[in-house]
Amino acid sequence: MKMRFYHRAERHFRRKSTWVGSVEKARPSYIVGESRKDYANIGLTHDPYKGKGKRNHLLKLNPDPRDKQKAYMRKSVEITPKRNFKGGVLSWFRRLHHDDEAFVDEQVEKKKAFLGRKVGKGHER
Repeated sequence: MKMRFYHRAERHFRRKSTWVGSVEKARPSYIVGESRKDYANIGLTHDPYKGKGKRNHLLKLNPDPRDKQKAYMRKSVEITPKRNFKGGVLSWFRRLHHDDEAFVDEQVEKKKAFLGRKVGKGHER
């Protein structure tokens, strides 16, 4: 799988389809890269924790201007099939604060290291 990770200006939000029990939900995800069949993404949530004691990253500003609650971002990049994403780009979502983008950059670098890829800036990953 050739994963191409985006530069900051190319990143965007899409709705990812997930199942909660027998109900399908569409939750926003921050798309940080893609391959032919998959997106590399980080999920957004209102929950400060994922599971037992694993903190999510608190965002400086909720990217959804219609939502006044605090927003959190998961602390890992997931690789998810494109078919699990519904609709197009969520164009009304705001760009992330530069501190939050720095957090995303760290998570992307961890994922690249995990995938074992050494690539220069701007090349296919």
